[in-house]
Amino acid sequence: MFNKQVKEYFIFSHREKKGIRVLFILILLVSLLNLLLPCLMEPQPYDNSEFREKAERFMQSLEQKDSIRQYQDNIFSDKQIIQESYMFDPNTVRYEELLELGFSSFAASNMIKYRNSGGIFHRKEDVKKIYGIDMDTYRRLESRINIDVSPRSDSSARSGSFNIGSYGISHSPVELNRADTNELMQLYGIGTVLASRIVKYRNLLGGFFCTGQLKEVYGIDEKLYVSLKNRIVVDTVFIEKININKSGYNDLIRHPYLTSYQVKGIEKYLDFSEGLKEISDLKKFSLLPDSVYQRIKHYLEI
Repeated sequence: MFNKQVKEYFIFSHREKKGIRVLFILILLVSLLNLLLPCLMEPQPYDNSEFREKAERFMQSLEQKDSIRQYQDNIFSDKQIIQESYMFDPNTVRYEELLELGFSSFAASNMIKYRNSGGIFHRKEDVKKIYGIDMDTYRRLESRINIDVSPRSDSSARSGSFNIGSYGISHSPVELNRADTNELMQLYGIGTVLASRIVKYRNLLGGFFCTGQLKEVYGIDEKLYVSLKNRIVVDTVFIEKININKSGYNDLIRHPYLTSYQVKGIEKYLDFSEGLKEISDLKKFSLLPDSVYQRIKHYLEI
């Protein structure tokens, strides 16, 4: 009887058999479709050009910021170095330079007012007369006070004004590409700090191609430049040029007018070409924007 029950359990009716066959066929079709579908359908390529373009623009902005930061680090001296290195004359030093030397704004203003009212510093100890300068500041900077004892006219001494030539100021124009710090300090308004910055920036550039570049030096504003421009000249013969077809990344990136992104673009072009035929190719092939090209072209050669 048990065998009969088992046999009846595994016996299917005609309808059940038909359903099992249909189910088996469906399973087989789904399995085959799962295997064949990847072969029949080609994957669509993903267009990420827009994302790449945005990423490149973002990286370019970062590299430009790095370049600017590097440029500033190369040009501007650390405040502590300024305080410890530069000599200054209290009769000619500018307000901004006094702040960099460590004077408070109050003491610096009082020193300028003292000079404008006709006061003259004859000895180092005279600096202590200025209200706001404490003994600690004076002792720290005493060894850096250098008072020019060259003679001045009585009228200029009484008025506190210094005409060109009356206080060690040069009559003849100063050539910016050859002048040392002592020659630059002959220009009225240029002290030890600014003279050092001018030389440092000139060396970084490779020389000046026009006097207007002096405004790129930190601390020289439009007003000071206007007062100097008739007493300075530039001889472009002394500009140190870079052979762009023979120079590598490290040679070009040192120039403050070029960013890392721009130098890499020039390098890639040179790698896949026979080199530049003319400097103007930098602009012709859109390797540099016009604003950069107009400045950097003076420092490049083939």
